[in-house]
Amino acid sequence: MRCRATLSPKGRSRACPARPYASWSVALRSTYPGWEIQHVIGGPEIDKWTAELRRETTGRLLAAGVKERVEAPDATALASALSHQITLLHNARAYMWPD
Repeated sequence: MRCRATLSPKGRSRACPARPYASWSVALRSTYPGWEIQHVIGGPEIDKWTAELRRETTGRLLAAGVKERVEAPDATALASALSHQITLLHNARAYMWPD
């Protein structure tokens, strides 16, 4: 992820963050509090984002496609995958209520 210094609307210079992925971590953790979000950096070839569901899964949730752990190569891909997982969780919960 490249970063360029930009000018704010008031003409002030905004420097690049020291760790541009840190803001992604904060955004993902606040958007998906039910998931433990981790960014793993282990050299030039190991750079991945992971999320682990904080609650236990049931057979019904697993059958609906909910995963206990999601991995992605970058933060935007993880956000997309978690959005899909949230949809699956909500759809599976809707069928848990008695008629």
